[in-house]
Amino acid sequence: MTQKHRSISLIVIHCSATRVTQDFTFEQLEACHLARGFKSIGYHYYITKDGVVYPGRP
Repeated sequence: MTQKHRSISLIVIHCSATRVTQDFTFEQLEACHLARGFKSIGYHYYITKDGVVYPGRP
């Protein structure tokens, strides 16, 4: 089965609103979102301040 690719016209970047001196791990973000009633992390990707990229929602 082949997937039809669509063109991307917009990328939204959102910050975690934490202090620059505070580490906020993927696990902490996921726990925060689950506590707020989300079924999983609310982002497609999470990039830590040191540049590690974690996949989130498809």
